[in-house]
Amino acid sequence: MTSVEEKWFLLKAKTRQEKRAMENLQRQYVECYCPEIFVEKIIRGKKSQVIEILFPGYLFVNFRNPASLINSIKNTRGVQGFVSFGGTPARVPCALIQELKEKIKPSENLLISNLPKRGDKLKVKNGPFNGISVVFSKPNGDERAEVLLNIMNQQIKASILFSNLVSAD
Repeated sequence: MTSVEEKWFLLKAKTRQEKRAMENLQRQYVECYCPEIFVEKIIRGKKSQVIEILFPGYLFVNFRNPASLINSIKNTRGVQGFVSFGGTPARVPCALIQELKEKIKPSENLLISNLPKRGDKLKVKNGPFNGISVVFSKPNGDERAEVLLNIMNQQIKASILFSNLVSAD
């Protein structure tokens, strides 16, 4: 008895409807995969950890006979359609899906941070130091950052709200 080869395809979901599309596809017994990661970011001036979709707007589906399911999948709520080239749905290598599943395990809570690192150059966007370049030193609680600013050739420590800092790039 030979095993039937898995066939993974890439679907485009409607804006911010990846989860809805997944739920509706799973009701049709279609195997879906939408990798998620933990991200540390500043939201409304507070340091927060949130779960984000690794590839926003996309999800992977696996089925053996795509021809029989193409119309029902395209008409599923939350799904915009297949990513296709020349009218043929794009196949995704099984090895890529396997590698993603191994590297992004929800149980490991891998955290990706886009917070500034020690020594990063930032700019103050509000308050008395508006427009001044600063160097990030360390977080000072969940809402503030300790920074170094150069005033009259002297480095001065200051505590500034994360929401008042932007990248100097």
